[in-house]
Amino acid sequence: MLVRFHLYSKSRPEDFILVSTYPKPAGLNLVSSNRVEYLLASLAREITERPLASPFAAETVVVASPAMARWINLQLACKNGLAANTDYPLPASWVWQLAHRLLCGLPERDPLGPEVATWKVFFALPGLLEQREFSSLRHYLAGDHDTVKRWQLCSRIACLFDRYQFYRPDLIRKWSRGQESDWQARLWIKLIQGRESTHRVRVIDRMIELLRSNQAVDDFPERTILFAVSSLPPLFVELIQALAGKIHVSMYVHSPSLHYWADLTTRKTISRMRVHQPEKAAYYESGNELLASWGCQGQVLQDLLLGGEDLRSVSDEFYQSPTPDSLLHKIQNSILNVESTLDNASADPSVQIHVCHSPLRECQVLHDRLLAFMDQDNSLRPEQILVVVPQIDHYAPYIQAVFGRRENDTRPFIPWNLSDVAAMEQHPLVEAFFQLLRLPESRFTFSEVLAFLDLPELARRFDLDGRNRETVLEYARLACVRWGIDGQHKKSLKLPVFEQNTWREARRRFFAGYSVGDADDWNGVAPLTGIDGDRSKALGKFWLFLQTLIDYRRLLVKPRDGTAWQENLAQMLDRFFSKPEDQSARIQVIRDTLDELKQHAARQILTRDLVLHWLRQKLGEKTGSNRYFSGGVSFCGMRPMRSLPFRIICVLGMNEADFPRRQQSVDFDLMRREWKPGDPVKGDEDRYLMLETLLCARDVFYLSYTGRDMRDNGECQPSVLVRDLVDFIDRSALAKNPDDQKLSEQLTVVHPMQPFSAGIFNLSHPGYDQYWHGVALALAHSSPEKLRVQWPVVWITAANHGSRVLDLPRFHQFIRHPLRFFFSRGLKIRFSEPVQSEDSEVFSLDSLDQWRLKMDLAERFMASGEASFRKGEKENFFPHGSMGTMSREEIVEASRIWLSRLRDYARIPTSAQTIEIVFPDTHVLSGKLRNYYPGKGLLQFTPSKFGGSQLLALWIDHLCLSTHGHYRSGESARLVCMDQGWQYPPLPEHQAHDFLNKYIEQYLYNIHAPLAVLPRSSYEWARETIRGKPERALSSARKPWQGVYALRIPGEQDDPYVRMAVRGFEGNPLEDPEFARCSMDFYQDALTHGGPI
Repeated sequence: MLVRFHLYSKSRPEDFILVSTYPKPAGLNLVSSNRVEYLLASLAREITERPLASPFAAETVVVASPAMARWINLQLACKNGLAANTDYPLPASWVWQLAHRLLCGLPERDPLGPEVATWKVFFALPGLLEQREFSSLRHYLAGDHDTVKRWQLCSRIACLFDRYQFYRPDLIRKWSRGQESDWQARLWIKLIQGRESTHRVRVIDRMIELLRSNQAVDDFPERTILFAVSSLPPLFVELIQALAGKIHVSMYVHSPSLHYWADLTTRKTISRMRVHQPEKAAYYESGNELLASWGCQGQVLQDLLLGGEDLRSVSDEFYQSPTPDSLLHKIQNSILNVESTLDNASADPSVQIHVCHSPLRECQVLHDRLLAFMDQDNSLRPEQILVVVPQIDHYAPYIQAVFGRRENDTRPFIPWNLSDVAAMEQHPLVEAFFQLLRLPESRFTFSEVLAFLDLPELARRFDLDGRNRETVLEYARLACVRWGIDGQHKKSLKLPVFEQNTWREARRRFFAGYSVGDADDWNGVAPLTGIDGDRSKALGKFWLFLQTLIDYRRLLVKPRDGTAWQENLAQMLDRFFSKPEDQSARIQVIRDTLDELKQHAARQILTRDLVLHWLRQKLGEKTGSNRYFSGGVSFCGMRPMRSLPFRIICVLGMNEADFPRRQQSVDFDLMRREWKPGDPVKGDEDRYLMLETLLCARDVFYLSYTGRDMRDNGECQPSVLVRDLVDFIDRSALAKNPDDQKLSEQLTVVHPMQPFSAGIFNLSHPGYDQYWHGVALALAHSSPEKLRVQWPVVWITAANHGSRVLDLPRFHQFIRHPLRFFFSRGLKIRFSEPVQSEDSEVFSLDSLDQWRLKMDLAERFMASGEASFRKGEKENFFPHGSMGTMSREEIVEASRIWLSRLRDYARIPTSAQTIEIVFPDTHVLSGKLRNYYPGKGLLQFTPSKFGGSQLLALWIDHLCLSTHGHYRSGESARLVCMDQGWQYPPLPEHQAHDFLNKYIEQYLYNIHAPLAVLPRSSYEWARETIRGKPERALSSARKPWQGVYALRIPGEQDDPYVRMAVRGFEGNPLEDPEFARCSMDFYQDALTHGGPI
């Protein structure tokens, strides 16, 4: 029997006038409203006016989420002055609590919940695989040695069994009676052995039997309230109907429409029906397209609740149409009244669609829009704004980056809180824990081991932060560590046993250097030099850390039971991570999860791979400390705050692939055979969730998605739900723009890709970031760059050049590459060099490696007269095995002729010459020349081919030595390269001083403007010109300028500093007269005052 009553409102939910009389104690009171505030007002009145008989009895309010529970509690406290002694269970928990209260012999928790059932199936399945019915599973699990595949399968099976208990109770009843014999039925029988009367379906059946009988029960609750629960399994609805025959049950339903709308269908469905079933199509209508498309889940619940024939119920309706003063309110009214049109609809800020290029830009745009909302409405508070994101884990870093408070921030700060983020996504400490668990399969590469020290908690635990970490990094590179603990570690990976480039070899070199100091060799080991004091302490701490990694690598290999895993991993947490108060919560999440592992599998043997998989799965599901309604704008996923009203609701990340979710069923899912009312469909659940979100927005409904590709600005499709809303607005709006622009196009804003675009900072869409405004202003007032036809001569005031003392090494940096010196020293613009991987073994020596080894060989030759590498010396620089021997021999052989030219200087000790040259009214050039050989003169040697950079380096040192008059009779300056040499005779002091002064003037010019000198191209130009072949100068200079593309040899045009200098240059910079003049000024004297040898 259904009795319907109506309640009419004045202006506020609190002003409702009750027309009906209160029903008898037993029965179902179904309270419906399109506004959750009205449902709450009715709930508050029921609790206040009809309190429970005992003041110590707890009120039970069943809710759909913890966020809803907190909101109800806060609102009840505001309305009644106090909210206490109220339980807010979720539906499944409430059902089990009720069963535990009414039935005897039940455990406190469901013994076949999804998590517990997964473990039980996992342990039970191996004993059943030999049966004939399980042949398909036996074949699937063949070769599953780490048992991860079995766990994944059991997880899906347990999830299906959980759904069967909710939505196919008849199937569970047949299985329990032994009426089926397929593998699922047999597995279910095995699962409920010893607990035949305590599985969920049997428990609910027993409760329904009890409730429908005349048996007296003393412990019935006085009443039960269900608030804004949007979906329930049919079995739960049947239980509620039976419970309503004994006690008073109030069910507060957030309903989108005051009309019966369960028979509505979409236009697409009607169109298909006209083709396939034309005789039925005339009996269906779509009404409101959004309600028909998005409201399927609510339709089912409505039918289930009203389906009880003998149910005594009272239906109270609290519906109110919003004032149609905005597009949002008109859409909500059309849904309420099941209307298909929007009268006099026009674009306004109540519905907004924002298209951006990335999640970061979505957050940046949102920040500006929220500031604009609060700027326009002084009554708006951050707590009245909700931001929901389907993929909250993916957006969380961007939200923190944009909304987080920073030092010297130029943006107004908006208070905010973030909830519903997975624990493993909140801090890298959890990922570091997983990395430790993967130690048995680790190659112990250079980057992998040193990456652990990037985590502050771990670095502090071993005192390896700050300068200590830099020391470890320096010496690990000097030791040429690539990967591997030692040779046996490589052997375990089925690779040759080589100690080279391993951590063990590095440790031997470390301790050799610590023991014998700067010796060249110690028992075949090349010691690392400079290890003393604080450095030795830092490296000692690092070897302790590395040994701890190695110990746990051995420990984690063997399978063990859940208790042992819990103990070992808890000890590992203590061993590797510091425990300051601010980090304890993050570590505690891991500890709690390990305790769960012990509870589920205390005595069962588990592999490391399975434990790692399970932990990652669990920590991916767990959320950190949720801060619902803790102040500020609330950020969370789509579900925690469903059905909660806010003045502004923003939905970010409405991308095609992210929302609604896709239904992914397994082949053995028996629910796929036949759909029944109430069956969960992810797409329908998300559509109804979107409908509730739309209805809960009071002032503004804001949608955002990544609708443009960052690479080519191509269009990316939004969620189908965004397209549904857009189509509904365009089709339903009667009033159109005079220029026939669709209403949805007026609501949509496509934002620029960059936050400093000038279009952001205008009156219609003001920006609030002062920093980006400054950048946009600078770009707006800058004139378009014009192509230059000559070398830039703009004078730049450079900083940090007030000192009149110029040291010789810095002067050589200028001589070597004037343009790089101008940008890096003068303007502090530095381009990063490509970093070679430090994890890969050396299989062949590149040009730079060969150069370094030849240089090391030459230095040994100059010191001892020997042209060979000692055993162990530089061993880690070479490839392993025979390839390394061959490389050593090739380097020695290739250097033999070059070294023979240095024989006259071998074993002669050098004498450092102090240089201090004063230039009138300019600078003082000071430094030391360390390559002076008494009786011989200056010598510079390099395994490179002869070129301009080598020539100028010798020329500058030669001028310094000549200016001081340090040359003795018979001495000269020599350059010995791999292909040729060069020699300078001593110069008169005044002449050398004048030559040097020219370079000082060029140095001073280069501080303020880029000098038109390209090291290789300028040398070729000057060389051909001096030879008397100016017609060949340009073609010779063009070769090093262009490089060799086919051989991947870069030219000077590819140098980032050169590209910066000639940016906007029209034509070829080599044809500029300034280039020819500077090239001759730089190289003419050096080429004309010496000669080849």
